[in-house]
Formats: sequence, C-alpha cells, structure tokens
Amino acid sequence: MPNQTDKYSWPRDMPPTIAQKVIDALAQKYFIVHIRRQDQLEFRNAYGMSADFRPLAALIAMSDKRLFIDSFTQHTAAALGLPSTVLWIANLPSQFGYEMHNNIIAAQPTLETDRKSSVWNKYDIIGPPSEFPYNSEDEIFDAEAIIAAVDSDCLVSKPRSAPLPQKPLYNRAQQKKKRA
Repeated sequence: MPNQTDKYSWPRDMPPTIAQKVIDALAQKYFIVHIRRQDQLEFRNAYGMSADFRPLAALIAMSDKRLFIDSFTQHTAAALGLPSTVLWIANLPSQFGYEMHNNIIAAQPTLETDRKSSVWNKYDIIGPPSEFPYNSEDEIFDAEAIIAAVDSDCLVSKPRSAPLPQKPLYNRAQQKKKRA
C-alpha cells in the first residue's frame, strides 16, 4: 500500500528470502521484472519497475510468464486471459481469485497470534508483527513449488485472440432490454 511505513508486508508480499530464491532460479531463463513501489525492496537479478496502471497492464500483456501476489496484477492478467501463478497469504482465491490461475495458498500457520488489528480480513494487510503466524517467513511458501509452477508449460501465454476465461458480470444489451 502507498505510504506504508514498512517496505514489506508479510500478508501482502512474497517473503523476501523466498522471492530472491525464485528470482535467482528463474533469472537463468527469463528476464525478471519486479513490479513494485519505488520505496519497496529491490532484488538481485530483477529489474524493478514502478509505473502507472497502463504501462504495467501493457507489460503484463507482453509477458510470457507471470508470478503475482494477490493484487491488481493478477486481476489484470485474468482480464487479458493470461494464466499466471498467484500467491495467497491474507486472502483466498475463492474470494478474489480466478480458476484460470495456478493459485498457491500459503502454508498453514505454525503459531497462534493476536489478530485484534484484523477487522474485516483474516489478517491486517499492513502486516503487524503481532499477527505473524509463523516461526519464520521461510515457512509461508515452498520456493521450489513456486519455481516449478512458474516454469511449467501450462503457463505459457494463450494466443491473444483467446476468449476471456469467465463470463462478464453483466451484458449491456440485456440490461437495455430489461429497462425497455
């Protein structure tokens, strides 16, 4: 989130040690672009990109492989019909995800924590340390599983002429008929 005090939020961002392992493994085959805010952490072997929505949407449209945390980027990829690997910590793909994506849900928590800051969600997305439900960030995801998911053949981009994967929420022509 903009103006966030910490540069990393454990319920919203991929753990940095896991992210670096994934980047190092995939950078041998791919040019890695890390979509991030200007004040967020940088990674070796990744080109950091901070931009408005349109250039980022164009970048996503041109990409061959995609790895996202639950954010606008996975929604953009779905709107473009581009299957991606999406990591989930605070939310679930059944709430905000798409079946077309390879959804990887965080491991079960290993600690009981105080969640008094979480009002609407399981965890406060700002990531207060008091809510951190693991012994270590390395317990959240398996880096090797992420690498295999991103590198798998099933995530090669569909042809750009492929239909959208889901029905639209409404059809304007049908709405006009109902009003008439």
